[in-house]
Amino acid sequence: MNLKKQNKVKIELSTIDTPFTKDTQYDIIGLFLAIVVGITSFYISRPEGILEWSLKLLEFLGILFAGWAIGLMLNKFDQNRISQKEKQILEERAKSHHLSLNKYLSKTLEDITKPIRKWADKNKIEYNYLTYSNYKHTLDFHNFPIDYIDFQVIDYHLEFIIRMHNSEYIKRILKYLLNSELKLVLTLDNYHFGNHPKEKIEQRAIERIKKTLIESILNPSYSIKAHLF
Repeated sequence: MNLKKQNKVKIELSTIDTPFTKDTQYDIIGLFLAIVVGITSFYISRPEGILEWSLKLLEFLGILFAGWAIGLMLNKFDQNRISQKEKQILEERAKSHHLSLNKYLSKTLEDITKPIRKWADKNKIEYNYLTYSNYKHTLDFHNFPIDYIDFQVIDYHLEFIIRMHNSEYIKRILKYLLNSELKLVLTLDNYHFGNHPKEKIEQRAIERIKKTLIESILNPSYSIKAHLF
């Protein structure tokens, strides 16, 4: 498993994935087609001698690079298309609520965090509720196995990232993560995990996020707290 950044602890979490999605599919398709073209060119014009082989190799590398670049362009175009489509939907929804898009997105994040804040208050878990922007709200916990939960709007989709205080805690709640309604993956390193792919900003997704956070993450983390803090 390829984990990035920070000092990593070697843990066995092979049942939790890292993000590998359609974001890379166009790159792979572009490289595959480039390889096919490159190999075909070898058969059509077979080089002879070191110089011709060197030139042919450079040509092949150029074809690979071009295929990869085209894949990146197609991927970016597809992401922008999806993002703009979701933005238009959300603008219409915000307008129906007599709100600006930014205010509507901020209220959406606030709505997601509300039952979690009530849960924390009920269980006497201390936290700070931080609103960095309309697109990012954070619950920063104190003396709890979860350090923080970031709620973000990225490309007009919902994403949350959870940072556990200890990588061992993720292993202890693993069975709950695997049974959640949302697919949860490791993100930055083996201390962070979140939803992947990102969720659409709609009521069904919001309810799934709330349920997943409380039942699959907060409740089992509270049982860890009972023994540690």
